Amino acid sequence: MPYRPPVHEPIRADRPGIAPRQSQAGSFYQTQEWKDLRTRVLARDRYTCKLALPGCGVRASIADHIIARRDGGSDTMMNLRAVCWACHNRRHPERGGYED
Repeated sequence: MPYRPPVHEPIRADRPGIAPRQSQAGSFYQTQEWKDLRTRVLARDRYTCKLALPGCGVRASIADHIIARRDGGSDTMMNLRAVCWACHNRRHPERGGYED
């Protein structure tokens, strides 16, 4: 009898334990409003990381919320700061980053 490999179904994002790649809140980060705000924050902070944690990449490319949106933080210049990838990953290890 010929061997027939098993048929695998693609992993669905709505399965328990599997987080969707793009949340509802994440769609905000694709808007022109956010892109403009991000550019203004990076320019204000002169593309310099404001966290400067150990291993800092110095050159910032992320506008980070000081108080997270999910915790009631606003999308204003006062609540945003420029950070590098390394510092952002240390600050948010739950997003696939790392923490020492």
